[in-house]
Amino acid sequence: CIWARHMGLPIGHIALATNANPVLSTYFQTGIWQPGQTTATLASAMDVGNPSNVERLFDLLPTANRSDSRLSASKVKDSQIRDSIADAWNRLQLELCPHTATAWQVRRWMDQDQPDQDWILVATAHPAKFEQIVEPLVGHSVPIPPALESLLQRPVERQEIEATLESFREALLEGSA
Repeated sequence: CIWARHMGLPIGHIALATNANPVLSTYFQTGIWQPGQTTATLASAMDVGNPSNVERLFDLLPTANRSDSRLSASKVKDSQIRDSIADAWNRLQLELCPHTATAWQVRRWMDQDQPDQDWILVATAHPAKFEQIVEPLVGHSVPIPPALESLLQRPVERQEIEATLESFREALLEGSA
């Protein structure tokens, strides 16, 4: 893959996992970049209909390499996210957040095609942040790590402003003083 060559690592296939917001998976299947409406899913941080970091992708993967067969993206539905959270717990006692579960599902599909292949799955968030989703699927409460607990104990600070550029500018200047 292009990233592996730049980093000097022996990386083979890179599989990206997306939720029901299919911009990336559609792009890798068709070669057409077509932003769309955002769909709310269990993997909420991935709920993006027009990813703002697409320029990074286009820079890393020039037009001539976009059809590289060692790079793919697959769409994962909420029902598959739930199933993946339960599967990871039942098989390995791993508690996954919904975002990591999208990658787990894609890994499961790839295991069917290439059962003897080694895989690395990159996790994103701690499952304790999504206790209402994860705990019913694993059958127990998920312990909150101390670092996350200290963040959750901090007071929430917010300031409401009018939805105008001038109000936004004033709030920014006020905060920098």
